[in-house]
Amino acid sequence: ADIACSGDMVWVYTYTDCEGNTHDWSYTYTIDVPDFTMPANGSQTVTNLANAVEPTPPSVNDACGNPITPAAPTKTDTPDCQGSIVYTFKYTDCEGNTHDWTYTYTIELAPFTAPANGSSTVECIANATIPIPPVVLDANGTAITPVMSQNTDPICEGDKVYTFTYTDCAGNTADWTYTYTIDVTTLPVVPTNAGSTVECIADATQPTAPVVTDVCGNNIIPVITENADPICEGDKIYTFTYTDCAGNISVYVYTYTIDVTTVPAVPTNAGSTVECIADATQPTAPVVTDVCGNNIIPVITENADPICEGDKIYTFTYTDCAGNVSVYVYTYTIDVNTVPTVPANVGSTVECIADATQPTAPVVTDVCGNNIIPVITENADPICEGDKIYTFTYTDCAGNVSVYTYTYTVKDTTAPVLTLPANVSAECSDDISPIAFGNATAIDNCDPSPIVTYNDVITNGSCSGTYTITRTWTATDACGNVATADQIISTSDTTAPEFVETNLPGNITVECTTIPVAETLTATDNCGNATVTVQDVRTNGNCPNNYIITRTWTATDDCGLTKTHVQTITVQDTTPPSFVETLPVSNLVVECDAVPTAEVLTAIDACGTATVSVTDVRTNGSCTNNYTLTRTWTATDECGLTTKHTQIITVRDTKAPTFVGTLPVNTLTVECDAVPTAQTLTATDNCGDATVTVQDVRTNGDCPNNYIITRTWTATDECGLTTKYTQIITVQDTKAPVPATTFDTVLNVSCTNIPEKPALTFTDNCSSASSIVVVYNETSTFVDNVYEDYQIVRTWTVRDECGNEAIYKQTLNVALDEIITDIVAEDRCFDDGLVNLNDIISSTLNTNGTWELIEGNPVATLNGSIFNPTLLELSADFLPQDGGMDYKFRYTTTDNGCISITDVTMNINADCVVLPCGENDVIISKAVTPNGDAHNEFFEISGIELCGFRYDVKIFNRWGALIYESNDYKNDWNGFASKKSVGNSGTVPNGTYYYIVTLKDSGLPPFTGPVYLGTK
Repeated sequence: ADIACSGDMVWVYTYTDCEGNTHDWSYTYTIDVPDFTMPANGSQTVTNLANAVEPTPPSVNDACGNPITPAAPTKTDTPDCQGSIVYTFKYTDCEGNTHDWTYTYTIELAPFTAPANGSSTVECIANATIPIPPVVLDANGTAITPVMSQNTDPICEGDKVYTFTYTDCAGNTADWTYTYTIDVTTLPVVPTNAGSTVECIADATQPTAPVVTDVCGNNIIPVITENADPICEGDKIYTFTYTDCAGNISVYVYTYTIDVTTVPAVPTNAGSTVECIADATQPTAPVVTDVCGNNIIPVITENADPICEGDKIYTFTYTDCAGNVSVYVYTYTIDVNTVPTVPANVGSTVECIADATQPTAPVVTDVCGNNIIPVITENADPICEGDKIYTFTYTDCAGNVSVYTYTYTVKDTTAPVLTLPANVSAECSDDISPIAFGNATAIDNCDPSPIVTYNDVITNGSCSGTYTITRTWTATDACGNVATADQIISTSDTTAPEFVETNLPGNITVECTTIPVAETLTATDNCGNATVTVQDVRTNGNCPNNYIITRTWTATDDCGLTKTHVQTITVQDTTPPSFVETLPVSNLVVECDAVPTAEVLTAIDACGTATVSVTDVRTNGSCTNNYTLTRTWTATDECGLTTKHTQIITVRDTKAPTFVGTLPVNTLTVECDAVPTAQTLTATDNCGDATVTVQDVRTNGDCPNNYIITRTWTATDECGLTTKYTQIITVQDTKAPVPATTFDTVLNVSCTNIPEKPALTFTDNCSSASSIVVVYNETSTFVDNVYEDYQIVRTWTVRDECGNEAIYKQTLNVALDEIITDIVAEDRCFDDGLVNLNDIISSTLNTNGTWELIEGNPVATLNGSIFNPTLLELSADFLPQDGGMDYKFRYTTTDNGCISITDVTMNINADCVVLPCGENDVIISKAVTPNGDAHNEFFEISGIELCGFRYDVKIFNRWGALIYESNDYKNDWNGFASKKSVGNSGTVPNGTYYYIVTLKDSGLPPFTGPVYLGTK
């Protein structure tokens, strides 16, 4: 019958003769199925996990064209975000040949898209609050929690940008931005320009800057510039430039006018007599000031210094800022008579005329300490020895002369210095003159060309070509000084002899019976005679009949120098042995339990004895019990030459293993946190051991924790023959995440102590903490400047990977308590201008609250945050230096979820005001008409009511009689006469009267004048 896969297919032919005798003849086909070929592995890149579905495996045929059905695929673990998923399909043919085909999905998470950016326009930075970001999903449908960042607040106008950066698990990022545009327009307002006149620049001090605010009530600090101070007269201008944050500019100018007239005064000219020009130093300039007391720096000029004697004149010119000029002169008379002094003559001894260099000239000065430059002369140089004389002649500015000489004695005593050629070695036949080995040179301290000569002395060595030359060199200078030195030249024989024959014996290979005898060689030498010897050295090889003869000829001269020639003779044995018996068949197929033992063979060798060994080499097949034995018989002679015979024995195993015991149920449904571990199964095999493996192949469902496990147990024997059993496990996730930390669901708190959001963490029965999506939201019923309790609700919405969702809340019932802050503002004068109380409170408070006046004179008004104390007027109760009056303001608003109350206390005074208490401020009535029309009813003194003066009044008639007197007048005289003045009291007649008014404690002189009285 046909075999199922591999094995023997036998055709038997039966032969029967007429007698009925039969014999069979058979023909056997051994079927050995070769391995099959697999197609290339597959791969694909997808943009999310949902697209990595199980692929369709390719069609594969075995080597005979039969289709092979692959086993259910295995699948690698699904990555959390992106990476690779590999499906593996195993193909096995009937012979047990197996190959894997894989399909690899590379998950590269597709980038997500953020919605369009948002924007709006607001006027103030305080309105540019954090916006709510949009919900953005990644390519796997998972919500992404953004990270918010913001740019720095614009100083005035510009953009306030909030950037929300979304990053998915693959690192893809996108930004969503919300932009607020800030816009400010109104210009600041400044007062009218002002000015005054002063005499000196020192009085033109910088005036106080007016208080100016921008349209939002923020104080503007002006940039204060000033023109350069006028050099003398002119305008000193202070410019106050107010620029709000939007760049709007207003300018306020204050101008001083400067006027100067008086000229400066200088002292009388002076002078003195000195001996040297160095003593005619610039005298101290007299101190001269202008009319305003400013020192004037003079312009100082001087005439040229006299060459030796004469006048030295310093002129000081003083010019004030108005151009007035005065001159002061100081004159020195110079007189010189002392002659210069030089040192005693000196000298020294030197070797060479080159060392008799010009000496440094002595420093000689005139009587005033001025250096004199000498005239230097010298005699002719001596030829070898003698004197070298330098003469220095010094002449001062008055013509006085002094001479100094320096004498060198020259004497040469130093011999030349020789430089020799190096000591050398030479051949006996070389040129040994200085031409070959170099000349000596010499230098001398004084003679530039000393004479150099030499002399040779020869000393013989150990053989005819070896000896030494001592070459003595001599150098003589121009003054007869001599130096000698030796150079050594060693001569030797270093050239070996040469063989006479041109064709020397070469290397050869021979059989052990044909080794040649040594040839006779001769030699010659360049320096004498040479002899030749020969020697053989045997080097054994890898066997007795394989070896090498090294034959060496040596030529030697009289000095022992040698030259050799070497011939190598290789001796070999090359014939292998042969088998004696009939050899076993070359190929044999058997079962694993029917392997035959090896036969015993023998061999012979032409050159000696031979031995036979047998070895089995096992070549493993596709399994432990499928293999090939290569059995080799080897015949070896004494030199290792071999003859071999090989037999191939093919061994096979064909039966699969079976499971032992009860197998697991076919199908099973479990929660994702209760997936059972695989049971341990065992199996047996007829030919040896069998192992059981188990593999889970996961098929993803609609979420990471909903999936199907295909669990396959595979029993495999040592030859890869397998039996399989499969169980289907359906895994489900139905539970939502729960908090891992405890928290209070309801809290009653004060707005001053609202607890931080609890740092809740959540766990899930199947999803990791990093896979749990937590969306936190916080709502509040708090409204700015609404003064009632409110509620904050914190909500955590948690969702696992399979969409199981739960909501957890914390409710804060917040009591709206008050936070009171007391501020004592700096004292202010009522005339300093408006006060923006918002500038006094904390800059972190909102400005939408309410200001109210708690204490203080209500004449000064409060309009919103603007307090106007300029409406106050001086009175007896409100005067300079009387301590002023205290105001208390209260600002009520909301801040950080609480009621914020700020009490501001401020003292308003009149200290910046100067009362009109001068002579020109006094107003005295010119006429009194007490007729009941409310005009000029009384004699009045006015204009100084607030100065605190007491009035002393006396009124006289035209004859000088005193008709009225009061030492504490109250502006109440209307024409009546005091009794003591005229003898009788009563109303005086119409006419002109005269007064004397004295203001007590004022320091002012009495006021006198006429007053007309009309009593009818």
